[in-house]
Amino acid sequence: MPKITLGIQISSSSIGLVRLKGGLSRVSLSGVAKMPCDAGVVDALKSLKQWAGDTVVSSVSADNTFNRIVSVPFTERKKVEQSAPLEAEDTLPLSLEQLTYNIQTLKKDSGKSRVLFIGAPSHNIDERLELFRQANLPINVMDTDQMALVTVAAAALSSTSDVCVLDLGEDLAQAVLFDGDGNPVDFFSTDSSSGLQLVKIEFERFISLARERDNAVTSIMVTGAAAGEIEMAQWSNDFGVTVAKMPYPSSLQNGSAQASASWPEWAIPLGLALRELLPKSSSRINLLRDRLDQSSGSVAYRSIGIKAAVYCFILIVLWGIGVGIEGSNKAKQVDDLKGKVRSTFTSVLPHVSVIHDELEQLKAETLELEERASSLGSLLNREVSPLRVLREMSRRIPAGLKMEFREFDARENRVKIEGETTSFDSIDKIKAALAEYPWFSSVTVSDAKSGVARDKVLFKMSIDLGKEEGGSQ
Repeated sequence: MPKITLGIQISSSSIGLVRLKGGLSRVSLSGVAKMPCDAGVVDALKSLKQWAGDTVVSSVSADNTFNRIVSVPFTERKKVEQSAPLEAEDTLPLSLEQLTYNIQTLKKDSGKSRVLFIGAPSHNIDERLELFRQANLPINVMDTDQMALVTVAAAALSSTSDVCVLDLGEDLAQAVLFDGDGNPVDFFSTDSSSGLQLVKIEFERFISLARERDNAVTSIMVTGAAAGEIEMAQWSNDFGVTVAKMPYPSSLQNGSAQASASWPEWAIPLGLALRELLPKSSSRINLLRDRLDQSSGSVAYRSIGIKAAVYCFILIVLWGIGVGIEGSNKAKQVDDLKGKVRSTFTSVLPHVSVIHDELEQLKAETLELEERASSLGSLLNREVSPLRVLREMSRRIPAGLKMEFREFDARENRVKIEGETTSFDSIDKIKAALAEYPWFSSVTVSDAKSGVARDKVLFKMSIDLGKEEGGSQ
């Protein structure tokens, strides 16, 4: 059965929509629309229900995101996901706890990974999700405008090597520069409401700086609402490379002459819809992915709080049902109530396949949620997060000393780690270095033994958290 995807780009004055239908062998364009937001974004989103799709993909613009490209000394997916945000954090204006973020690995080579980190203020993502909630329109993916351009370029161009894609939107001009391997290497954005001349000045500065960093630019592909307003020949002469409109993706079957006439105005919503149907070389960024796993994202807290409240409510209901059952002498009423308990239990906890005591199992689930909420927020007086502890531990391990974390277990007032290093002497050095951190009241090595390899020593360490009098953060 064909899969239908909707790509939705929201700007201050309008909503751009592209509807695609994809099968095993082809992808076809089944609709393009641009709807004004005169009555508000929510009302405009409500009008999109008639377009119904299996997957809804939207985006945030460049002025609401932070893009960083970092290198980490790992290729294993889990280690890359853990280390890349920490590597990017030092250059960000906000802490990771204030961001909703996601990463995409661009290249792996010689035991290292080149990674794209994209983050957005969590409150901005919450506000965008609230618009979709009020419109009663489910959303599956939150990408970014600039990464949608990456997807469009991959679909429309035979090669993206040394290409720059520039989208001239009504509110914002956004660009992505690709390196010689066809991976995004730099990003650009500037306000476009004051006219194309100012955009051109800022964009010329961006291209000039890119060339100073030895990033070749062989062509500039233009998309967006104002793509038809620029003098391509004049821009080509000024930039010294070919400047042209982005070609229409040859693999995409067009649905109407009207859509062809307005291309490439709707390149960004097309890129959003295409990412789910043409996964190769497209964006894999989803700012809704793994939000519960980030250390203190607001949605994580709210989701856990809602679930905990639901579980507590169910516990109260079950207690009331139990009291009613104790006072009832009618077997039929007992059976009916038990059936309702079981039905409520399975609807709230569908992942539990073996049910032996609904009340006790709900209590266990509630306790687990409370522990998870605690570990997500802070470890000590709501001041020290697990992410901060991990970062401080990494920074305090002596330079040149080889050490690998195998397990990191953060609980309130205590952290347990399992690791691997090269010698027993290295363990003593690690312990001494960590003991100097004012928040660590005690550091204890509970186990140390030689590994299978001659230069490997495995160890377990417990760290009690407690603020020293006068200690600094």
